[in-house]
Amino acid sequence: MVAQRMSTSPDGEPRSAAIESVALPALRSPASIHWRWMVGSALVAALLIFGIYGSRAARFTATAQIAFDAGDRIIPVERLEAFIAAPERIGRTVDRLGLVASTEKLIPSARQQAIDHVWAGLRVEQTDLTNVFLLRFTDGSRRLAAPIVNDLADRIGAASAISPTIHARIVSSATDPIRPDGSLLAPVLMALLSGAFAAAVMLALREWRQEGPRSPATVERQLGLKVIGMIPVVPFIPAGERAALIELPITAPQSDYARAFRQLLASDRRISGTIAICSALAGEGKSTFGISLARTAALEGHRVALVDCDGRVRTASKTLGLAGRQGLIQVMDGLTPLDDALATDTHSSLKILAHSADADVRNFWSKDAMGQLRDVIAALRGTYDLVILDTPPLLALVEAREIAGLADEALLIGRWRATPIPALRLAARRLADKSVRSSLVLSFVTFARSEAPAGRSVPALRATSRPAVATS
Repeated sequence: MVAQRMSTSPDGEPRSAAIESVALPALRSPASIHWRWMVGSALVAALLIFGIYGSRAARFTATAQIAFDAGDRIIPVERLEAFIAAPERIGRTVDRLGLVASTEKLIPSARQQAIDHVWAGLRVEQTDLTNVFLLRFTDGSRRLAAPIVNDLADRIGAASAISPTIHARIVSSATDPIRPDGSLLAPVLMALLSGAFAAAVMLALREWRQEGPRSPATVERQLGLKVIGMIPVVPFIPAGERAALIELPITAPQSDYARAFRQLLASDRRISGTIAICSALAGEGKSTFGISLARTAALEGHRVALVDCDGRVRTASKTLGLAGRQGLIQVMDGLTPLDDALATDTHSSLKILAHSADADVRNFWSKDAMGQLRDVIAALRGTYDLVILDTPPLLALVEAREIAGLADEALLIGRWRATPIPALRLAARRLADKSVRSSLVLSFVTFARSEAPAGRSVPALRATSRPAVATS
């Protein structure tokens, strides 16, 4: 596709040059945006699985070795099992180790459950040394396994415990188990799977809660507006530093921020005539966008005028240091000639018609006011290639749509992943009611990768008391 971009001939007449349309860069993926939440939820899920495994599923085994001196006789393992299985013998171990809570000692069923639990975890194994036995106890509690085995082994090892002619000794006492029985592969796999599932669920929930436009293709389907530009976040400049951002087209022309405006001027929607810079809500970066676009166009050789039409906030005028001079209202009232009210940017040929701070707030939807504003815009259009109108938020003030209706085209600024789609849809409908051709520009966008040269592409900006513009 080939697009037309304005240029100026030596005699001052506008002309067009054919350039190739610039493709929009890839956006940062949802996973890279929400990765902290995803990692956090995955860790919580994995720790939860390990916690359940440690408290419910993990089994610990302690082993004591006992040898019997029975002469030539071989003691059958069943005899030792029968000796240990005596309820009164296990009951004494239960009482000695306090396996029944003090509040439950008077409840017979509670003590019997403890005895049954101990017996269920006991195993007696006869080794190849015939009268050497292994007494094992397996339990979910790591701290109880060894004490239970050792208490029972001590009773077996007591003199004449089994028979007066059979003597027993403890070869090795049980020690606290170091690790659970079996392989940890199963809980590790379960933790990994649960962590992956939790991360996927968190990603889906975070994306579901995102109200703003996610991608050009998606928002074009939702609103029916073409996305012609995306303005990136500048990581080296704090949020709200408008003065620093509007310097970037001059101080850092190779930054992603500055390139985004040059690409916008080179898009297949020709940026010319009178352009209204609009937003559905406040805080979308509308005024900063308007100033940066105007400066970029002026630096490329176009004759550009910027008009601050937002009389209540006057963001553009304040950012450029012009809030106290004669401006739009005085020109509309015939108190100040247009040429005298225009200020010249010190960095470019851009002309700015500010909104004086001491002027009364004008209701632009009145017939007389709209006629006066139309005359001012017509006078500027006869001199400049591009006239940019910084308007109030469309959903905040009624006059915003009236001002936008005087433009040839409106650029609706929507904050990436932030501005609610219903608000953008309503703003687009209000522009359509005024028969204004509209396009959408996404602000505060994070690209998948920086296209700037390696290193710090945005230089540190020093505070300066020098005014941003000089009067003409």
